[in-house]
Amino acid sequence: MSLILTPCSVNESPDSVFDKWSRSLEHLNAEQIHILYGRLRSEGMNLAQVRDVVQIICGSDTCNRDEFTLVLKELDRRYALLADIHWEFNLLAQHYRGSITEQDAQFLFKGVYDGYNWQCIWDQFIGSREQTGTRITWDEIELPLCAQPLQLGVGNSDTEEERDQETMEARKEQGEKQRLQHHQEDEVKKKRHQKQVIEMEKMKEHLTATHQAVRSKIGEDVAEQLQRQLLLDHQKNEVGKLKQDELLRQRGLAKAIAMDHEQRWLREDQKLAEERLKEAERLEEQATIAAAKAEKMAKEAKSKAEKEAAEKAKKQALMLARKEKENRLRQRLDTAIKSRDVTKLEPAIAEVKKEKVPDCVEQLSVAQRLLAQLKAKSNLNNALVARQLQRLEKAMKEVKDGKFEEGLKQEMLQANGLLEKLRRLEDMKREVINLNQQMVAEIKSYKQPPLVVHQVMTATFLLLGNSEAQMHSWPATQVLIGKTGKEGLKRRVSACDVANIPVKVARRAKQLLDSHDIDSVREASQGCATFYAWAMCMVDERMSRPN
Repeated sequence: MSLILTPCSVNESPDSVFDKWSRSLEHLNAEQIHILYGRLRSEGMNLAQVRDVVQIICGSDTCNRDEFTLVLKELDRRYALLADIHWEFNLLAQHYRGSITEQDAQFLFKGVYDGYNWQCIWDQFIGSREQTGTRITWDEIELPLCAQPLQLGVGNSDTEEERDQETMEARKEQGEKQRLQHHQEDEVKKKRHQKQVIEMEKMKEHLTATHQAVRSKIGEDVAEQLQRQLLLDHQKNEVGKLKQDELLRQRGLAKAIAMDHEQRWLREDQKLAEERLKEAERLEEQATIAAAKAEKMAKEAKSKAEKEAAEKAKKQALMLARKEKENRLRQRLDTAIKSRDVTKLEPAIAEVKKEKVPDCVEQLSVAQRLLAQLKAKSNLNNALVARQLQRLEKAMKEVKDGKFEEGLKQEMLQANGLLEKLRRLEDMKREVINLNQQMVAEIKSYKQPPLVVHQVMTATFLLLGNSEAQMHSWPATQVLIGKTGKEGLKRRVSACDVANIPVKVARRAKQLLDSHDIDSVREASQGCATFYAWAMCMVDERMSRPN
């Protein structure tokens, strides 16, 4: 039967679409409906899905006019369902190149057929597979997930009816909570509106006063026009502000909902992984006990036939115990990956390597990279807290070498800002250390120094640990400047650790330094300007740290 490609619109009735496509024919086949539906929906529908729908609705390979509407409704149902399921499938398969485990597939069946005897549907699907235990692709699972439960011969059980009742009650409760929340939001909006009305009234009074002042100068007509324009401008500004606030609120709410949904899904996924691990541990324990019993029976066997049978049973039991142990190790590694916990990942990886578990290369690679990323993140966060230049540079290098920047954007952005600050502090310290001794001698040689020089040097020695009482006069400060050896000024600057400076001291030093700027200090003394720059960096860094 040849197909005539006739344009169609989603707004046309099913009978009209059927007439255009069938022409003088009384039936449409699955291939025709597949192409037609692709015209109606942007992404269309898999041909296997269309054939399944036509076979179920029409009981044959073709569809007549009376059956056509039912076919379209069923295709629309599957079209909407596939969008959600495919998203969840891709999320589960993101680390495994387009396939998921049987446990993840069971999770999808439970979500789709919740409210029906989903376990029976799942058992039918597993029973239809040629080789169980292998990973499942989207093409294999797509059609079973879209089929209606009644097509599979599965109805609601008494337990599921009770679950439906509980679900309805939960939805009623949720609806009541939402109604209460909406009421509270309405109250907030009402108060906000009242506040805006009050502000508008105040603005009107202000505009009225302005209007009266203008009227006396430029006349009543001009004053009224100015008042209208001012009021209009104010209203436009208020409307624009309200729209902007509402847009920001909606964006924040949408982001929060998305994050909450993702967190809930991750918690459910982790919980399911932990349940699978417990089941694997139980099966391993049973297999180990059975192997021990078989070994005991082999030792106690007397006749040759009994010994052979016992040895065979022992061998099978040991193989099963080994298989269950390997399965338990895979489940433990999977649970550790989903927990993103270093304390769980390290022992899980070590045990898998030690036991040389087969078919675990890709999963082990994912776990090792995740462990390296988590350690790099922890080291980077610790370096950000410690605020030590070498430690921070080492932690950042670890992130870059592992190519983890994409997953640690915020941390690296913060680290780059701190790195620049710490390097500047290190540069200022080096400037002081390399300062010509003649310039230091010049500062010491003042008999009556400018106020700026005395205050900068006072702030410098405060940061180095001296009390302000020790510098009550310039001669006392000169003594400190002139010391040598371990007590020498430049050596003390080199050994100064910003973490050891009390906040109170940093505030006092800042108070002394804020009275001047680098240009005024440089005019008084070039050498003193170097100490000023170092002291300002030290104060800024100390004030940036927690008390």
